[in-house]
Amino acid sequence: MRVGKASVHRKFGPVENGYRDSYVVEPFVPLFANLTTLWFFPNAKWCSPDPLISFRLTTPTVYGCLSQAQRQPRDGQKTAMSDGFNLAVQAGEISFDRSFFGAPGKLVRLSPLVRRIVAGNAGPMTFTGTCTYVVGTGEVAIIDPGPDRPDHITALLAALHDETITAIYVTHTHKDHSPGARALKAATGARILGCAPYDFTSRAAGNPIDAAHDSDYAPDTILRDGDAIEGKNFSLICIETPGHAMNHQAFALPQENALFSGDHVMAWSTSVVVPPDGAMRHYMASLTKLLTRADKIYWPGHGGPVMEPQSFVRALIQHRRGREKSILSRLNAGDTTVPLIVANVYKGLNPALTGAAALSVLAHLEDLVERGLVRMEGSAALGAIYRPA
Repeated sequence: MRVGKASVHRKFGPVENGYRDSYVVEPFVPLFANLTTLWFFPNAKWCSPDPLISFRLTTPTVYGCLSQAQRQPRDGQKTAMSDGFNLAVQAGEISFDRSFFGAPGKLVRLSPLVRRIVAGNAGPMTFTGTCTYVVGTGEVAIIDPGPDRPDHITALLAALHDETITAIYVTHTHKDHSPGARALKAATGARILGCAPYDFTSRAAGNPIDAAHDSDYAPDTILRDGDAIEGKNFSLICIETPGHAMNHQAFALPQENALFSGDHVMAWSTSVVVPPDGAMRHYMASLTKLLTRADKIYWPGHGGPVMEPQSFVRALIQHRRGREKSILSRLNAGDTTVPLIVANVYKGLNPALTGAAALSVLAHLEDLVERGLVRMEGSAALGAIYRPA
């Protein structure tokens, strides 16, 4: 592994969360929390054995750690964190931010108007778990109440026992985002607002991806692009962002120039676009739409914030265009099936994510077929033969 000097850092978490206002950044190998000094190089042994928060730095082979160590490092090197974190493309790749704080069930203050509590559903596709956001104080709105987990709803209600939940917003109907709305409404009487129910009678009907959606989701009010709902000392504006799912929405918080981006844009990973519900054409159009906005921060459905959203969205667009070029290159080289393309494009991929990668390649191929750049032989998309047009 190549080790480089960390040159960009991010202030991590507000002071009230117990994090120091400056940290030492050192290189390390793994990208997981709950690490001990045994994982570190000798020059990082000063780090506390307490859980660490990790994030990816400038290149795919350089990483850093943030430590809650109570003592100063032995060599006295202390690096002040900047207020911003540059997530622009480095050497043609996206620099993902996998830092995170806040244990499941703990309500954490993120900004004057925003708090977050994480569901205990961590996994390869959900990272540390679904982020449920609380907007406002006293009379609050909830964004993405999460999966059908009584422990999550109980923890949320307990944390807000002296406040009133007036509205429940849902970005999309995947089962890690919307099912908790029913229990939360039953407990509080709050209205459910946001995306439309998933259309099980659409062209996606009968597809296995149907199982990923919440069939019992029933909003009181379906929001459309530009709809604004006023809360106490805040407002939320609907921004339709189809692509990851056909009914995906984001919600803007103009008082803080913030956007709750759901699964459309996340700092820790690219979004999965799964046909026929998800569509690469719509996903790319939604990314381009966000470039016309002036949001200063995104609060996503999984993981930590996107700190420089304009740069990051441009990086995502470039990444997808690069992936498209790679797929076309493999087709020109003779790869004719999705598994062959995945094997040659996603080298070193975690086997647990092979299925997701196949669906992402399929989304690109579907878009390329629609644009007349690729032709498909056969009717079963994943099992079809693809060739250059």
